[in-house]
Amino acid sequence: MNRRLRWGAASLRVALVFGFAGPLLPQAAPRQLMDSALFRAVVLAIADTVKEDLRIDPLLLRGDTTVDLASAENRLEDTSGNYLMRRAVLRSLGIREGDVLERVACAGVMVPDWPVGSGRHRECPLQPYSVVAMGQPRAAPQDTVDRTARETARVKVRVLVYRFGRAGLMVISYDYVFARTSDEWTLKRRMERIIHE
Repeated sequence: MNRRLRWGAASLRVALVFGFAGPLLPQAAPRQLMDSALFRAVVLAIADTVKEDLRIDPLLLRGDTTVDLASAENRLEDTSGNYLMRRAVLRSLGIREGDVLERVACAGVMVPDWPVGSGRHRECPLQPYSVVAMGQPRAAPQDTVDRTARETARVKVRVLVYRFGRAGLMVISYDYVFARTSDEWTLKRRMERIIHE
């Protein structure tokens, strides 16, 4: 085999390994699904900590670590029928549905009503209530400290609590970590991340 043919064979091997458009990249981890059991567990964990009038947004947000505020851009378009499942779970628990973006004009509690009477909080409700949005679950590290032999999966869910009131809006971002044993999801920890006022 002459030098040109040897070079051509080597180039072909390189192309097969790295691809013609660049090096082969690892495949993305499969997306975690928010099934009815996990959604129910998340809702119950939220209801256990949010004591004021609670509403849950059945539309999920992207399961992204950078999502700390809800927006139309980071909402997922749900065409799988799981949206109807989540609404059914909320009805079975007696929890109202809400739209986390319904009062986008309500200013934060730290925004001054200045000049006086400027109406910065005119769009805020007189009676306080909370609307909670949650992100698509993502895989969580398998901690060895509190892991049991029966645990089969562990996920992290971003939870955004929008607290509306006469004085304005406050948003608290959390990460909830759940572990799965058989068909049951158990809350392992709740970590407060960011407060927006």
